[in-house]
Amino acid sequence: MSARRKNMLEEEFRRISKQDQADLISLSSFFTSGEVAELLKEKLLAKAEVESFWIGELGDTAEPADLDAFFAVYEKIDALFEEEEEDEDVEVGQAGAVKGITLEEFLASGDVSRCLEEKLISREEVESMWAAEAGFRGASAGVRAVLSAEGSMRVYAGMEDLLEEVVDDSEKSDETQTAVPEENEGKELRAEYMAAIGGDLEAEMDYATFLRTNELPDLLEEGLVSREEVGSMWDKVRSEGGTGDVVDFAGFQALTAALDDLFLEEGEEEEEVAPRQTAAAAYKAAAAAQAKEAEPEGLRVVGPAKPQLKEMLASVRLAGLLEEDKALDEYVGALVEAMLDEEANLAARDELEIADLQKAMEGEWELAYSTSRTMRYNRGLSGLGKSLPKVEFLGFSQSIAVNGFALETVYTERLRTLGRDLNVVVEGAWELKDVVSIMSGELCLIMDVLPATITYGFMRERIETGWKGVRVLNRCELLYLDEDLRVMKGQSSDSYFVFSRRTEGAADRMS
Repeated sequence: MSARRKNMLEEEFRRISKQDQADLISLSSFFTSGEVAELLKEKLLAKAEVESFWIGELGDTAEPADLDAFFAVYEKIDALFEEEEEDEDVEVGQAGAVKGITLEEFLASGDVSRCLEEKLISREEVESMWAAEAGFRGASAGVRAVLSAEGSMRVYAGMEDLLEEVVDDSEKSDETQTAVPEENEGKELRAEYMAAIGGDLEAEMDYATFLRTNELPDLLEEGLVSREEVGSMWDKVRSEGGTGDVVDFAGFQALTAALDDLFLEEGEEEEEVAPRQTAAAAYKAAAAAQAKEAEPEGLRVVGPAKPQLKEMLASVRLAGLLEEDKALDEYVGALVEAMLDEEANLAARDELEIADLQKAMEGEWELAYSTSRTMRYNRGLSGLGKSLPKVEFLGFSQSIAVNGFALETVYTERLRTLGRDLNVVVEGAWELKDVVSIMSGELCLIMDVLPATITYGFMRERIETGWKGVRVLNRCELLYLDEDLRVMKGQSSDSYFVFSRRTEGAADRMS
């Protein structure tokens, strides 16, 4: 817990303790404490949780707490929002699918039913994998089993492995370059295309979806291909197809071939990786050096803060979301603090109404940096990064819409598991409101999000009790907002979420 937060909590303790005994407060009075009262009101925290923390520290709910116990209980409340227990089994079902999935529901889902229709896999093979996942030796008994969402995803991954084995066996059995390998390659492309657009071969693909195929996230991340090159290929194929800003499966095949040709022509493209890594390392080294020289009140920022923050974000990229670096986190915190009073910060302009700020927040935002311990522990925000096999985190974005009185938001976490892209999409409502902080006595802007549904793979579920994985984003303070940058603060004083605005069309391809 930071010194600043301790000071704020101590002031709150002194205020409450005046109503009870000197330097002691009761549990009932603790429930009236600023942050706790607000969390209880918003149903982000349960009284039973607080009572369990109280008993853990004091042995009984009737025992009053001194300042140290007050701090300890607050630390446990913070931990609910900022980190998961190391030994917790984070299941996919935790995201909302608690009732389980039957075999018939699984077989009726888009991708699976299409694989069966095209005879890429047999029902008997699926039943056998389903029974094995459920712990039955024979398929006849296992087909009646109900699996968790995580279990069904493992069966789905097993199907993909089986399809890959079929392709590998076909290639090994035919050494000559006949149409068979091409046919297998076509099946793989069809499978990738269908998986990317939701299982319909007749549907069309937009540019954002294409960027998640063909291992493009890795190729772009490693500098083996540039966004300019990919954008040029897209524009060429799209203009030839004449179907607007989308391509069909034939266009996807042409784009894949163009990518393959690029590597055949250009050969090695590894030289760009080192400079980017060096730049990221340089920022970390500079942040660490500045931290050593920092005064007790924190790091000092010299010069305009926003350009420094944007340059740093461009350098560290995904590492800034998943890799813990205390010196770099402190540096980001110092830059954010320095930006708060800048003229460009719409969140600090008293003359703007809530409606004006909501309109300014509308658009597509990409999470560029976070100091959240939850995110780093879970390898993402959904919790799926820990529970599914061989998961790679590709990014996290938020869409914010203002449709009259309807305020809608969509979180999209982009993952790759077992070589296949998986989007975790949460849809819900949001609200921006002025709240007087009982801790500081100052007015602050709070963005509340109420998740409604979650979609991942072939699953779509209503969220009845909130989504534990992204609870840290369900209530955040808006610290900074301008035309291309938004900074939110989580439940703890040192938890920041830095979003960059995503532009559309060609501008997005060049970013």
